[in-house]
Amino acid sequence: MQLGMAMQQNDSILSVQNLKEACEVFRKAISIHQALAAADPADGEYQHALGADYGSLGYTQRKISDLTGDPENYHLSVQSHLKELQINEALFKSDLTNPSYLNLFGVAHMDVANSQIRLGDASHALEHFRKYLTSLESLERRLTRPMSNSEREYLLRMAWWAKLWHRQATFPELCRTASRGWRAYSGMSPPTQRTPRCAPP
Repeated sequence: MQLGMAMQQNDSILSVQNLKEACEVFRKAISIHQALAAADPADGEYQHALGADYGSLGYTQRKISDLTGDPENYHLSVQSHLKELQINEALFKSDLTNPSYLNLFGVAHMDVANSQIRLGDASHALEHFRKYLTSLESLERRLTRPMSNSEREYLLRMAWWAKLWHRQATFPELCRTASRGWRAYSGMSPPTQRTPRCAPP
């Protein structure tokens, strides 16, 4: 899967052919992780990896359509992200106290929305964006509970990127809702890490 991500993210080798090859790498990773997850359904790490595989596949399919202008891979991208969402929702429901699982669940909603909006399906995209926002608001509430410094830093970083993303969002209504949810972080400096995959396209 690391090979596929490298091919997907390296602008110097970004081409439709390389993206198609990356899709094949992600499909092989999906096959491997599906087998591992089936052999040990209780292992959340395999489910996590499988959801990430589908998320990366969907993102790459979306990039192909961005380059070609052909909507076919946008449709494929929506299907991949819906599978990502299904897996991450089950993962979150298996441990409702796990903030990382909640974050994965929320990001999957945003991934679906990002592909739907490219197909002009604004109504369904907005529905998923709202669910993404709900998950972020839940993460914010968890900041008031005792947690480790590393966990707190992780959630603060997610809060920053959420605020940044919603400032650039297409939907004014969502922007207004988000600004209320993340007003507490108005004085934060941006983290120095690379923008995560869930950042705006």
